[in-house]
Amino acid sequence: SNSANAWGGAIYVTDSKLKISGHTFDQNTASYGGAILVDSVSADEASETEKVTIAASVFTSNSSTNAGGAIFTNRNLEVTTNSRFTENTAANGGAIYIAAQSIEVSVSNSEFTENQATNRGGAIYTASTMATDDKYALSVTGCTFGGTDTAEDAYALGNKAKRGGAIWSKAGNVKAENCDFISNKVSDRGGALFIAGGGTVSL
Repeated sequence: SNSANAWGGAIYVTDSKLKISGHTFDQNTASYGGAILVDSVSADEASETEKVTIAASVFTSNSSTNAGGAIFTNRNLEVTTNSRFTENTAANGGAIYIAAQSIEVSVSNSEFTENQATNRGGAIYTASTMATDDKYALSVTGCTFGGTDTAEDAYALGNKAKRGGAIWSKAGNVKAENCDFISNKVSDRGGALFIAGGGTVSL
């Protein structure tokens, strides 16, 4: 477990390539990006060459007092290959918070369980407004959000928030293909998805 008063409890990176594979991040804390904060001097001009990639990694019980319990990103991000996010917490984006307005984030073959946001996006919050015909603010493929077990509480493995139990999106294009949304829960609106406005949602 590591901690930072401000950004990136375990890792803070700005304007540099970052590739993470096969690592575990557990009980890290920060104001923004409990485990990792990815920043950019020119965040709204993030290029494909600056994309951050995370593969086969585990994020458990990381927390942020503001945004991104596990990850806060201002750059293009790709999460792949059986990465798992469990019991991460934040005010917004219990597991992942996507901050910059013109970036793309893709998540594939990964699992989000028991993440929680006190406000929006129990698992993922995206503020990206990327909405061109062939680009997505957020693309999730083959992912599982939530789940059930044999306990009396049917929501034991679900992600939770006030709005957008699994995903909250500001305005950009969002695509979810071959994903399971199971037992996610909100106190207000959008048990699985909350789309605030604009863009296209493809399910």
